[in-house]
Amino acid sequence: MAGEILRLVGGEKHGAGKLVRVIERVVAKSFLEDKSRQTMSEARRRTGICIALCRELRADMQWSIDRIASELPVALRSKLDGIPWNPSEAARRSMFAPEAATVLAVRDAKGALVRDETGALAVPRQR
Repeated sequence: MAGEILRLVGGEKHGAGKLVRVIERVVAKSFLEDKSRQTMSEARRRTGICIALCRELRADMQWSIDRIASELPVALRSKLDGIPWNPSEAARRSMFAPEAATVLAVRDAKGALVRDETGALAVPRQR
C-alpha cells in the first residue's frame, strides 16, 4: 500500500503524508457512521477501497490531493452502501476551490476557523 500511495502523489512535497491522513480519517469516519466494530480486515478492506478511489481520481482524472480529500468521504460511503458513484458526475455537480484559494470561511463563536472532518475549511452555505 505504501508504494501505491507514493506512486499516486509523485513528487508532491508532503503529499504521501497528507494522503495517508485523509484516508485514515475517511476510514475512521466510515466506522463511526456505520456504528460497527473496527476489525483489522475491515479496516484494510476500506483502506483498499480508498486507495483504488484515489488511483482513479488522481491518475485518471488528475485531481489534486485536496480535491480527493473533499470527495473521498462521499465516494467511500457510496461504495460501502452499494450505491453507484461516478467521479465524472461529482466533478460536474460541484465546484472546488483549494484551501490556498481565497474563500469566505466559517468562524466559530470564538473567531477560530471551522474545518470539516478532512481538515478542509468549511464554507458558508448559500441561503
